[in-house]
Amino acid sequence: MVFKSQFFHLGNFFHSKEDIMANKIILTIAIPTFNRATFLNNTLQQINKEMAIYKISGVEIVVSDNASHDQTKQIVASAISS
Repeated sequence: MVFKSQFFHLGNFFHSKEDIMANKIILTIAIPTFNRATFLNNTLQQINKEMAIYKISGVEIVVSDNASHDQTKQIVASAISS
């Protein structure tokens, strides 16, 4: 069995408590996905809307893609660039 996984990170990744506190990361949202590009796109859009409405900052989003065959990579790339 071959296991393939790709991780896309939409925020800054920190390794120590000091780094986290210095950069004020208060929440990490982890999203596992496999061939769910449409749902992923909707989810990322909704997270952005909520963050804008409630003026939330200090959030990092980690997308774990289990070798999807759909547009997952492009959706994440688009989210990173926006």
